[in-house]
Amino acid sequence: MLSPSLEDYLEEIYRLSLSAGTVRVTDISRKLRVSTPSVTKALRRLISKGYITHQRYGLIGVTESGKKMGTFLIERNQTLQEFLMLIRANCDIPAEAESIEHYLSNSTIDSLKSLGLFMQSNPDVYKRYLGFTGVVEQADIPATDEQAKTDDADQQENAETSDSTIESDRQETDEVSDTATEPETDN
Repeated sequence: MLSPSLEDYLEEIYRLSLSAGTVRVTDISRKLRVSTPSVTKALRRLISKGYITHQRYGLIGVTESGKKMGTFLIERNQTLQEFLMLIRANCDIPAEAESIEHYLSNSTIDSLKSLGLFMQSNPDVYKRYLGFTGVVEQADIPATDEQAKTDDADQQENAETSDSTIESDRQETDEVSDTATEPETDN
């Protein structure tokens, strides 16, 4: 088990390895805003646990177990950020996720992920939740793809109804104008 501090180091090392391909001590120092001696100390601990490789003054590599743990750490952070966005938390979402991620069990993280998926699958329930919290007006809630399709179908149906009403009105107008223009005959 890693301490919260070592989790942060490994998560950042893995992120940097995915985005830049290479990772150096100075990259980590800049990103985490810590001294290079602090990075070196953390690297030694991560090496001893088998998560990374590093030669003095060289590049940092991520082992298979480091990649597995790094993937977990990134996904955990992403799950928390998505959850905080879902509930419309009024905070610095990345900072909030970072501050709580180390203290939640895997079971809790899984439950938050399931709740997020449930809300995405049930937009009416999500709208009710947002209305309950008073975070936004219902009109401000963006439509899901499924809702957009339903709305498009409703608009199409309304347009067709409107077209048939217009056509019916046009026919009635034509009939009225036909009778209005017919000359009256005296019999």
